[in-house]
Amino acid sequence: MSSDEIKLMLEQIKMILERLGHIETGIMNLGTRMESAENRLDGLEGIFESRLRETMPLWAGEMREEMKTMREEVRQGFHKLDRDFTTMTRDMVSLRSDQRELERRFDESEKKVS
Repeated sequence: MSSDEIKLMLEQIKMILERLGHIETGIMNLGTRMESAENRLDGLEGIFESRLRETMPLWAGEMREEMKTMREEVRQGFHKLDRDFTTMTRDMVSLRSDQRELERRFDESEKKVS
């Protein structure tokens, strides 16, 4: 295997590692954003419930139903994020597998050269 081929393989490995880093960063950012959204939603629900109990306007029942609907929509969004995380994890595993294969091939080519 020529030195150009080895350089190309090294560049490919470097690109794969960079992509993995970006994917991991993306996953961590999504997780942080999801936790923040959950915390904000919990806080809003607490405020909403306490104010509902204080004033009990005629439209309280309608608002409660709307909150239930919104909560379900948020939960569905989180389930979608969970599926997306699963997909991203599978992609990372696949990329790492490809990386290992390239490293194995690179090691074999180094042995043949030396």
